[in-house]
Amino acid sequence: MNKRQAKKAYKKKYGHNPPKSEAKNLYEVAAKAVEGIAAGIRQIMPAITAAVNAAVKAATAAVENIKTMPEEEFNRLLESSDLDESSKNLARQIRSTGQYGLLTINNKVPGENSEGTNTERGTTDN
Repeated sequence: MNKRQAKKAYKKKYGHNPPKSEAKNLYEVAAKAVEGIAAGIRQIMPAITAAVNAAVKAATAAVENIKTMPEEEFNRLLESSDLDESSKNLARQIRSTGQYGLLTINNKVPGENSEGTNTERGTTDN
């Protein structure tokens, strides 16, 4: 049912045109709801930020521990732990490369190719 049909149905049922404030009221209710959601998000963001920071610190400490522990202790950890195989492989990769187990081939500057020329749109290197 479109607006015109809804208006005619209202007029037929109640004998007068619908009040104009109903449409404004819906927008006000929606605006208040969105503001309430935004306030809730603003209120919970410090807790989320603290949790993410704690996780990052724990992961960084674990990586540093893996990189610096003696070889015998590292091998004993891999043999005696209840880690799954992918976690053990990640620990081995961190240990062997000294990095965080991530491939470095994707760490390129955006807009540059392997020759160092700019590939962004609108540049003369394209």
